Amino acid sequence: MLITKTPYRVSLLGGGTDFPSFFNRHGGACLSLAINHYLYVVTKPRLDGKIRASYTKTEIVHHPGELQHGIIREALLQAKVYGDIEIVTMGDIPAGTGLGSSSAVTVGMVLALNPDIRQHDLFLNATEVELGRLSKSMGIQDQLASVYGGVNLFEFGKEVGRRELPHAVADCLLLFSIGQQRQASTILEKQMRNIPSRTAVLQELAGLAQIGAGYLMADNVREIGPLLAQAWQLKKRLAHGITNPKIEHMLNLGMRAGATGGKVCGAGGGGYMLFFVEDSDRATSVRQAMKDYDELKFDVSEDGADVIYL
Repeated sequence: MLITKTPYRVSLLGGGTDFPSFFNRHGGACLSLAINHYLYVVTKPRLDGKIRASYTKTEIVHHPGELQHGIIREALLQAKVYGDIEIVTMGDIPAGTGLGSSSAVTVGMVLALNPDIRQHDLFLNATEVELGRLSKSMGIQDQLASVYGGVNLFEFGKEVGRRELPHAVADCLLLFSIGQQRQASTILEKQMRNIPSRTAVLQELAGLAQIGAGYLMADNVREIGPLLAQAWQLKKRLAHGITNPKIEHMLNLGMRAGATGGKVCGAGGGGYMLFFVEDSDRATSVRQAMKDYDELKFDVSEDGADVIYL
């Protein structure tokens, strides 16, 4: 039996600039942190030649090509594993909540099938599954955050650069469930189609990620709040459906209660609302304002994806 443990992530700044169709021409940058909530993949041998995959449903098939679960199917085909395996995925957080669950599954699956793989190759294989084999409309920051853990600025161009950053920003962040899942794929497809007409907006978002990294390196964490607020106004211009009246209501409640910035995690439309608060008094005030919404408490996950049992 083998078990992998892969962190979810919170994206702070620069989301959208990690689409290859954008950064291959203009460059990009994302500031994000891995959090201490995890996706687990368990694999063990079978002796009957079949594949059993258990997630929110259970599939038993004779060949990976028969699997309905796209990530599991393509990870098995990529690794040339054609049978005699049982797979179970379990997550601390439901799918569809904007915390990178899809990529956490992908990274965890690839690692489970290649436990000795190097981190960079794990990232490459995971992105090849999602962006290549499955042709998903998405960027590459989620796989990076899950692979490496910690707080990072990822820079995109001909190569991917990574700058590790101090973790103090996590002490100023609060997450609350919006209470509705979103159609991330639909929003991301619109966002990708809009890239040619949103180049200036995306370049500004990448610049904010760079500025935010500079503030964290200078221990000037409080400036992240206004950057989040500025980035949220820009993000809403990327595609229809990123925001809605419920999201705007929650955001206004939190900002009036003392948050200096806020945004929806992930593609938008639902999932989790992120707030930046400068101190414990403001955190208490925002929590009171959000009393009708479930809070997800978290800290930084120091480590990225790992094999925890072999």
